[in-house]
Amino acid sequence: FGAARTGLSERVAPGEVSVLKEDPSVAFRVRWLSGPRPKRPYFRVYVYDRYRNGVWEALKGNRIPREIAPGPQATLEVLPEVEIRALPVPGYALTVKTLKGPRARPGPEGTVFLETEVLEPAIWRLKVRVGKGFPVERSPEEFLDVPRSLRPSLETLARKLKKEDPLETARAVARYLRENYVYTLKPGSPEGEPIRWFLFEARRGHCEYFATAMVFILRALGIPARVVGGYAGGEWNPLGKYYLLRERDAHTWVEAFIPERGWVTFDPTSAADLARRGKQGFGRLQLLWDYLQFKWYYWVIEYDFLKQMRILRGIGNRAKALSRPSLPRFSARNLFWGLAGLFLGVILWGLILRARRKSEQPVEKLLALLERAGYPRSPAETLQEYFERVSRSRPELSSILEEFLELYYREAFGDEKTRERQGLILRRLYQILDKNGS
Repeated sequence: FGAARTGLSERVAPGEVSVLKEDPSVAFRVRWLSGPRPKRPYFRVYVYDRYRNGVWEALKGNRIPREIAPGPQATLEVLPEVEIRALPVPGYALTVKTLKGPRARPGPEGTVFLETEVLEPAIWRLKVRVGKGFPVERSPEEFLDVPRSLRPSLETLARKLKKEDPLETARAVARYLRENYVYTLKPGSPEGEPIRWFLFEARRGHCEYFATAMVFILRALGIPARVVGGYAGGEWNPLGKYYLLRERDAHTWVEAFIPERGWVTFDPTSAADLARRGKQGFGRLQLLWDYLQFKWYYWVIEYDFLKQMRILRGIGNRAKALSRPSLPRFSARNLFWGLAGLFLGVILWGLILRARRKSEQPVEKLLALLERAGYPRSPAETLQEYFERVSRSRPELSSILEEFLELYYREAFGDEKTRERQGLILRRLYQILDKNGS
């Protein structure tokens, strides 16, 4: 037993940590591209199935193919800041595309795993199903085990909380735990079996205790349930339209199987307690600072001069917006962040001038050509998004732009010399656009 920092792991052991210390460092940024956006999403990373000797183990292996019923979908991009082998998914992952970094693959129960750990800037694009119920892959009966040492203690309590149907029962159990137990990052060391100690003696604990207790109460009533680990909520940055997930947002909750609805999310931990835990949100200047880091990340992944210029123009526009009268009064802290932003801007400008001294790249010429043809690129668009949008208006350019993008990425990220072939494609585009008078 001992102290640990908030974060995420492939194993969950409620009784091993007597004191949790909050870690404010950034774990992920999740950029929302399209689709419905929940106000307080749960980003699933691991689904835990087996509980042995007080430890939950995450499901591994490949996804079991199943027909997925239609439902609301969203598209997003995940940018990591931690070394991890799995990605946060706000829902059930349908598809995953590796744009840069270790290859990603669909994992069990709608999760996403990586072939190797992330060691450098990387990005993945996910299409996810969002909603109130997730598809069923494995038989729900696989999630009914209760330790023999716990079952006698749980059955009396479980019978008191049982309602007419599984959905109302799950709601009642979650409500009972939220209203009768205290959330704390310092639960102390359990005496004996951790969950029995939490339920009948200490009546206090962190989210791992709450989630595990709810799962075993439901299982004792014959309702399949499982612990899920990931990140809860996070902070929305409207400047870049992304969620900022910090290590202190790491959380565990519950999914219960409800007939005709699939796996439904329940959180037995008090929302008010979690809100107090994450109350140290970013101020407006801090959000601007994180937006700069977010843009720098994209800059490293996808480099071109015109993009850099748009970044600086976007920073200038947002800085003007943040300098309106609603901005908090002068303080040393605000001065620090303002000077830090100015310092980074000077560095960015120096790098731009240095890059500008080099010969103009074909991609710069291509972007200028398309802009003159009436297709300006949005500051928020990646190259791939931009080319896809142009292709929808000009289908005859689709295959050419796709070929150019592949060659560009192979040179930028694979150290393959494709500059000459990019130039040939560029000349073809000149001919097509000139022929069409655009």
